[in-house]
Amino acid sequence: MKRECAVFRDLKEDWQEGMVESETAEWMADHQMSCPFCPDWSEQNRAEQQPELPSNENESSELETIKKARRFLAVGVGMIALFLIWVSIWLYI
Repeated sequence: MKRECAVFRDLKEDWQEGMVESETAEWMADHQMSCPFCPDWSEQNRAEQQPELPSNENESSELETIKKARRFLAVGVGMIALFLIWVSIWLYI
């Protein structure tokens, strides 16, 4: 592996996000096309960094439970606020 490959690997994520200068982007595109090592590394690295999607039904039911709890809490806080407003109105009349 050459020094240029190390620089390419360090800047790869920033390059993909468009966060490098135009000259650097051109150099990176040229390097990726001409280097025999970096395209293979890019494919291997991409396969390792694939995020796992939650396919477990238990996780989705857990999320639903959390959403229901948040809704219940929001309704409870709203009802308490309305009750306090109603009490304060009746105290001042």
